[in-house]
Amino acid sequence: MKKLLVLLMSFGLVFSAYAGNQWRVGTTAKTIPGATNISDIDEASYEDMTAPLDRLLSNFRENCVVSYASTSTVTVGAGEIVLQNSAGTITLMQQNAAATTVTWGMIDTGSEAASTTYYLWAYQATATDTDFDVTISTSSSAPSGKTYYAKLGQFYNNSSSNIEQVKNDDTKPEILISTGTVTHGGTIPLPSGYIESQCEWIVSANNASHNGYGQYESDDSGIQCYTTGRVLYISVYALNGWHTGGTANYMIIGIQR
Repeated sequence: MKKLLVLLMSFGLVFSAYAGNQWRVGTTAKTIPGATNISDIDEASYEDMTAPLDRLLSNFRENCVVSYASTSTVTVGAGEIVLQNSAGTITLMQQNAAATTVTWGMIDTGSEAASTTYYLWAYQATATDTDFDVTISTSSSAPSGKTYYAKLGQFYNNSSSNIEQVKNDDTKPEILISTGTVTHGGTIPLPSGYIESQCEWIVSANNASHNGYGQYESDDSGIQCYTTGRVLYISVYALNGWHTGGTANYMIIGIQR
């Protein structure tokens, strides 16, 4: 027995035990301890590096913001995203340096249909490419015929076959606030890349006109300032009558989820 123990020690054999696959597991400062048996390096690198990173990065997305472009196109901004195969066993880290304009020519199968919700997917066909393409699909679970993919967002193609209700799949909503002035009868402008259903707005009177009838009567005057849709209506009650005209300040807030 003693001879066997001495023989094992002479070969410097180290038997590794893995309690779970966590990043830099153990007390050593090295990711893979220097005493790890060479035959265990593959397992150690997977247990202590690859598997934890897969968990951390499986849903990673930075930018790649989906936004409304026109009634027939959307835009996917530049950014980084992680794609996986259906089994989650292969992870690709992809980056696009420029925005992508998404058209109906990028649909995965079939053709454009009205009154339908569509989903936007980043995908790649090969494991060696480092950028991603974009496809449109009616499927919320996986795009047809794509090997590596991740969902970016969705939109609704309304009864007139116009794109609206663009939403990002990211958990962080994209919020934009715009301010300015608008005149009576004018329309509050939408922030770039947003449609009306994604916006809320408020107005306050800036300069109300009463058509030159002198100063407001202190006991017989008033101001109305409101919108119908995004169209401003502002008027002054003075000298027993309503007189329209003037300008208002507005704040419009766009939210893309």
